[in-house]
Amino acid sequence: MVRRWCTLEGGFLSYYENKKVPMATGRVEISEMMSLAVNRHETMTGAGAVFTFEMYLPTEKVLVLGAETAETHRDWTRAVSKCFLPAEADSILRRDCELIGRLFYKEGHDLYHWRAGWFGLEGSDLHFCSESQAEEGVLQLRRLQEIRQEWTGVGTWSGLEWTGVDWSGLEWVGQEWTGVDWSGHMEWVGQEWTRVDWSGLEWAHGVGRTGVDWSG
Repeated sequence: MVRRWCTLEGGFLSYYENKKVPMATGRVEISEMMSLAVNRHETMTGAGAVFTFEMYLPTEKVLVLGAETAETHRDWTRAVSKCFLPAEADSILRRDCELIGRLFYKEGHDLYHWRAGWFGLEGSDLHFCSESQAEEGVLQLRRLQEIRQEWTGVGTWSGLEWTGVDWSGLEWVGQEWTGVDWSGHMEWVGQEWTRVDWSGLEWAHGVGRTGVDWSG
């Protein structure tokens, strides 16, 4: 890590070579940040022990900043969090969260519609606040019985990964995928499947696909 002079003003975090240089080396608009990760423990660097926090940006860039003392670290992370979180997520700001960010989620009584919310991870508790209404809650992660991962959209197979596929309602029964919306144009990178209607796809006996319109 290298030492920089930093300022937080007008929703922008700017960093300079030193406090005498008028032109910033770079700056980050806090509102465009994806998430903020706070490290509560010291990290050893070439400049000595520092307390760090990480700002995750839409460009997949991560900006790591560090303070020499726990007090300075707390002041900076609180100030950045206050710029990052909207007023309706003030309950998350009041907590000692190590990870803060905006996520999309579905609730148990309505699994068909996505909603946006603000989340803060504090130990094993995941606190959340809905953007659309004054709703707050907490998930006790240690009590979870199951976690599912879901992809939405039209898909592309790249390397060893399906990207952008709508897996909502996915269920594996025996050797059959049910409830999967495969409709759309699928592209297999390397060996292309194009213009294939995958709607109604069923994997039968582990070796064949039925209900697929292969025209085109």
